[in-house]
Amino acid sequence: MDNALKREMSITHEEFLRIFNSAFARYIINQGPDFIDMEIAGAKVKIYLNPEMNKKIASLEWVVTEVELDLSNLPEQAAVRFLSRFERAFYKGGG
Repeated sequence: MDNALKREMSITHEEFLRIFNSAFARYIINQGPDFIDMEIAGAKVKIYLNPEMNKKIASLEWVVTEVELDLSNLPEQAAVRFLSRFERAFYKGGG
């Protein structure tokens, strides 16, 4: 499993941090406006938020943030569990 991941997410930094803190607050050891340092299963995890960008198609415009997840220190099973929880926390259902 490649433990260095990038996700382009349709979310602002403020929204990302609010949702992330709700799901992972007990693991966070340091946080700034564009990064999060965590410890999970005795391993360091780093998350970086790249600058917000506006995407536009015709008259539709929205904000996206590229999120970098450095899970390279996590054992594979812990990385799989983290990603599953991460995906659930940020899942936006459609209809």
